[in-house]
Parts: sequence; structure tokens; C-alpha cells
Amino acid sequence: MEKLTFRLATKGDIKAFEDIREEDLHNLHLERISKQKEKKAEYFIVFLRNQPVGHVFINYDNKGYLYTILEDIYVKKQFRKKGIAKKIVFFAERHLKQRGQKEIGLEADIENKWLNKFYEDLGYKRISGPHKNTYILKDKGNKELVEVVYHLKKSLKYLNFA
Repeated sequence: MEKLTFRLATKGDIKAFEDIREEDLHNLHLERISKQKEKKAEYFIVFLRNQPVGHVFINYDNKGYLYTILEDIYVKKQFRKKGIAKKIVFFAERHLKQRGQKEIGLEADIENKWLNKFYEDLGYKRISGPHKNTYILKDKGNKELVEVVYHLKKSLKYLNFA
């Protein structure tokens, strides 16, 4: 696979995010970009040959945990099963280690067995769950979304990124 390019998102990327996800989540993306401007997060858009293929939201405003949380690692449907998600996770881990982070966390829906195995194969350990996460989707008429998730964590201490 060719090399992926990562860059911080801007308001100008909203259309690209909607293309990646194949849905309109305009307010969600604007919220994340605003949080990035406040230095509480970083929102990376991922490109393959100048085509947007994915994104990752790195949340430093971390829901009460003592480490940074990866949220919404997403790959456009036609680019899945090509190793892109793994490269996005490795990028985030390397980026956070370079920033001095010692640990990283994320949450995965308990119903998604494949996703839980994916993260566990990458070295993430389940440390809590299942528990409920509640979100308000402003883009969907303030609809409340409840997910039951496991919380997973990984140490970055011994990772080598050669």
C-alpha cells in the first residue's frame, strides 16, 4: 500500500469528512475543529494519493482518564480491509509518544467483536466495561445515542517507531 498522508483538519475539510463517512455530520466536525483550536484535541484527516480516506480524533480532554483518548478512527468503506485503520492507529500512537504521552486509551462497542479483537491484537488491554456512553447528535436533531462500550488502554512506553 502506498504511503498515507496525515494533516490537521480545518473547516475547509467538512465536505471531505462527509464524503469519507457518507453522511452529514457538519456540527460534529465543526465541534472537533473548534476543540482543536482550543488545544484540547487534534483532528487528523487521512489521504491516499490526495484522496481523503479516513480520519482520527485525538481527544486530550479525556473524559476523566489520566491519558489521551483516541476517538472515531474511521476509514471510508471502499478503502477498508487494506491496513489503513492499523496505520491510522500507529500514526496516533507515534504522534502521542513524540508528545511525551505514556499511555493511550479508547472505547469500543461491545457488540463489535471484530473491532475489539482488532484493538486487542494491536496491544490494547480491556480495563473496564461494559459501561454506557451517551452522546447527543446535534446533526441528527439532538438525538441521544447510547453505546455500551469497553474501555481499552495501551502503554506507549516501550513502543519503538523505527
